[in-house]
Amino acid sequence: MTDGNVRGPIYQPPLMGQGVLARHVWPTTREGIDEAYTQRVEAYTGADYSQSDFTRLNLFVAKNGDNQVTAATRRVTSDIRFVVAVDAASIASDGVSLQVRELALPGGADAAPVALDFGGAVWSRSGLASSGVLSRWAINLCVLGDVWLEVQRGDEGAVIVAHDPRHVHATMDATGMRCTRLVVTYEYQGPAEMDQTTGQWTGKPETHTYRRMVTASGVTVWRNDKMSPDESGANPLGAVPVVRVS
Repeated sequence: MTDGNVRGPIYQPPLMGQGVLARHVWPTTREGIDEAYTQRVEAYTGADYSQSDFTRLNLFVAKNGDNQVTAATRRVTSDIRFVVAVDAASIASDGVSLQVRELALPGGADAAPVALDFGGAVWSRSGLASSGVLSRWAINLCVLGDVWLEVQRGDEGAVIVAHDPRHVHATMDATGMRCTRLVVTYEYQGPAEMDQTTGQWTGKPETHTYRRMVTASGVTVWRNDKMSPDESGANPLGAVPVVRVS
């Protein structure tokens, strides 16, 4: 690849169980998927229905003789907020703990204490010792239906970060269980200019794009569609360290 344009990832719908949701046709384009996730956020925040919502859901709209809208369907309950709050609290409860699967360790039970200490250090660096971080992850999971957890190398060691699914392009293997390519894209703002004498803002911060692609063999980073050699290189893990929670 020579630029930050990534095409062709495989998208999978969230796990939706039985009934009406199971028969819902999940979008197959990036734009459609992002819109579906955004619709969930808007339902949670109580935002007005969008024009696409009126068309998709066949919502009621009344117009006068001049074709002006005089009445339209609007959200009147906040039940979804209550459901999200209860579900998120059950996920990020005081009972959350870090455990070791001894059968998965090469050294078996003898290696468990060392593995638990190592995992505890990652847990602490990731801020998960504080219930606030875990609560935010849980709320995002309950609102969006998905969250991607990725292991990254921080200044002090490995950390776990959570990604909004709208920022993630994931290519899965034939089984749908293993990620072979992860592309994460974020927009962020740089510092705004400030008058050093008055302390007043003198300009608006510029918006930048950060994109990182991770494969088993390497990590490539682009900033504003230009590859960043200092942030790119080989992947020492030999795997794409990400898991999708739905």
